[in-house]
Amino acid sequence: MMPACKITVFSLIMILLMSLGCMHESMEVSAEELTNKAADNNQPAPSLPLAFQLPTTNRALLAKGGEQTFFTKTGPEKHWSSGAYGCVRNSGGSMHEGIDIRSLSRDKAGEAIDTVMAAAPGKVAFANRRSGASSYGKYLVLLHEGEKLEVYTLYAHLKSIETRLLPGVKVAAGEVVGVMGRTANHDIPKERAHLHFEIGFVGSRDFDSWMKRHYKDPNFNKFGNWHGYNLLGLDPSIILRARSDPDYQFATVVAGLPELMRLRVRGSKLPLALRLSGLMVTTPHGEIANPAGYEIAVNANGTPIRIHPLPKWPGTTKARYELASVNNEIATKHRCRKLIFRKGAKWVLMDSGHKLADLLSMGASD
Repeated sequence: MMPACKITVFSLIMILLMSLGCMHESMEVSAEELTNKAADNNQPAPSLPLAFQLPTTNRALLAKGGEQTFFTKTGPEKHWSSGAYGCVRNSGGSMHEGIDIRSLSRDKAGEAIDTVMAAAPGKVAFANRRSGASSYGKYLVLLHEGEKLEVYTLYAHLKSIETRLLPGVKVAAGEVVGVMGRTANHDIPKERAHLHFEIGFVGSRDFDSWMKRHYKDPNFNKFGNWHGYNLLGLDPSIILRARSDPDYQFATVVAGLPELMRLRVRGSKLPLALRLSGLMVTTPHGEIANPAGYEIAVNANGTPIRIHPLPKWPGTTKARYELASVNNEIATKHRCRKLIFRKGAKWVLMDSGHKLADLLSMGASD
């Protein structure tokens, strides 16, 4: 007969605490450890989904036929589409890189008082609190990361921006960031007070070098990387509506947008491809370790929608970039950005197209 084991209450408590400590320790796994484990198992690193919500209480965009109530048109006689995204300004001759969301709340003086909310969790990149310094008026830029992408949202013509929102400050989805208004370096009538809202990608992190190369006035860039020329917008309406799809993924929605053209960029190292690796299209043979270059597919605004790595350089010149292909249908319908034009039977880059290609290829090297 074996001797009885004497286990005190204290011993039981100590054993329980030790086991709980081990469980707690095993549950605390950092994002870095998850990434390393995924790499060890030949699986992609985990990436947070990029889901965007409407930035005001106006939800008419999601209702059938709600566009008239949702968009702020440019004038009483204009169609609601003048407040939408695309070649909708000046009879189709000018690009509108975002959407203008209509006010639902007014004070006794008729001024808009709608609260503006962050469309997704992220952090403050930039806040311009000087009304007359920009055509955006008072505007806020937030950065959001997920799906191996860095995405910005922009909130413009604000009456005010929350004082605590300084660069680097984190914000939650739905958090109030400001109040709708009509600030700008031009006059916006009271009845047209609205939120100009954008979702898109930053063209280059070396934007100031690009600006100095293309514009002689050294004071032209007052906003660093957050100048409007460096913010390449997508159509927020498509992204916001796609959210209801149970299989929604931001990168998939973007990749499915109509392609205007492809710009071919030489070099195995492309900063844009690193920041937007979620747009990378894998080949049938898997990833290309040292690509000879990339083809950047862009929409009618020049915003990247897919990036194709090239195993070999098929280009016809030794230039840093060239026009690889053009979608004739989209190029014919959407000309307002004036990126390309047809010269005889051939499409060629216009000055704006060269500037875009230079912006997207900044920092490309072997």
